[in-house]
Amino acid sequence: MKHIGRFLIFTSIIALVFARSDGSHPLVWDKMQKSTDANGRERFVRVEFAVKNISDRPVAITRIQPSCGCTTVESPMLPWLLRPNEGGVLNVTIDLLGKGGTLEKSLAIESSEATQTLTIKVRVSAADDLARNRERAVAAVDRQAIFQKDCAVCHAAITGKAPVAELFQALCAICHLAEHRASMVPDLAVVGAHRNSTWWKDSIANGRQNTLMPSFDKVKGGPLEEDQIAALASYLTARFKSELSDEVEDLQPPRP
Repeated sequence: MKHIGRFLIFTSIIALVFARSDGSHPLVWDKMQKSTDANGRERFVRVEFAVKNISDRPVAITRIQPSCGCTTVESPMLPWLLRPNEGGVLNVTIDLLGKGGTLEKSLAIESSEATQTLTIKVRVSAADDLARNRERAVAAVDRQAIFQKDCAVCHAAITGKAPVAELFQALCAICHLAEHRASMVPDLAVVGAHRNSTWWKDSIANGRQNTLMPSFDKVKGGPLEEDQIAALASYLTARFKSELSDEVEDLQPPRP
């Protein structure tokens, strides 16, 4: 009986190996790669993947791992069990804040069978010149308009106590490091005058006169609290060089 039991276990293992190594997968997706376009003014793009279990055995999706934090997935609760001939849908959302050009994202789908990879290509076009000129005209009259109505979707999207690096990406990089940066928007990487933490803090809190730079201070209609402004000023001081800065403490990276 022991020999028979061992033989059955052995044959089961062999059958499982062949089932997983014959090049097929019981989970079939409508497409393994999808492409979509965004117009540069959209904050999010959404893609749907449909899947079906074509085998005669149940398959469990145990983990779905996006390639980066800007990609989120909505799915049934994991582990997601798909019975024979059963199907379902994954909804994928990609945050385009501060992004341009062609983006490539992926999802690693781990299951009780083998891992599969779904990929998404997003082509983000630059905002059209007419829209840009219209926004500049509005900002020239009221710099704080950037945090109101439709503009707030991109420029005032930070909520809660976001990490300082996330604040920088969402509120600074979106304009100053953008692929299609407007000519009047300064390149922060270019060494400037005495840009210590006090200078950065004043610029963030009060904006810059005779420019389109608004005040980010919540008291003045911006999205940031006082402690967030201080943290962002320290981050900028450490990241971007100054020609004359003699404040050694201002050049140290911000404490976590």
